[in-house]
Amino acid sequence: MASPQITIITPCLNAEAFLSEALESVQNQDFKDIEHIVLDGGSTDGSLNILNTFPDLHILSKIDQGSHDAMNKGLELAKGDIIGFLNGDDTYEDGVFTDIAMHFAADPDLDMLCGGDIVFRQDGHGMRQVIDRRYRGESGLALSELLFGAPAFNARFYRRRLFEQIGNFDLTFDFSADRDFLIRAALAETRSISYEKPIYN
Repeated sequence: MASPQITIITPCLNAEAFLSEALESVQNQDFKDIEHIVLDGGSTDGSLNILNTFPDLHILSKIDQGSHDAMNKGLELAKGDIIGFLNGDDTYEDGVFTDIAMHFAADPDLDMLCGGDIVFRQDGHGMRQVIDRRYRGESGLALSELLFGAPAFNARFYRRRLFEQIGNFDLTFDFSADRDFLIRAALAETRSISYEKPIYN
């Protein structure tokens, strides 16, 4: 069997309230060459029952050291050339996988694609939904913004070889292991582009 083109890695723990919506946002993509790996960290709610209703998932349920440890375990299992990370309480925008796969196929040197994420922000008109493109820069890897901003790690897709080249998540950084990864990618002069459409909610 040929390897999938895109692997989505989802760490989750007691995510029952939003998990179905997250999984459906992958399942309902028009692009179907997808592997979806879910790392459950030992949920005690109904998360596993929900996971078992999605027959195409690859599920590993085991107590871990947190989401970055789970993501590292997912990377060890991943077979896709393009990697995305989806939290158990977030979703992807409809139809984005086809466009993302086309960008990577058109540029063999591309190792990272950085999109916008949809957030809710308070302003003078109340709470509103906006596409957050802050902290991206032209390539999504402006070092000053990675150091001092709040880069959206999950609103990006990565070539698997990037993890092979610069390493997976360093668990000594605890909650900032994703920021550390992006900084290492920037220092390695990773080929990255900024993608104008929203990817992630």
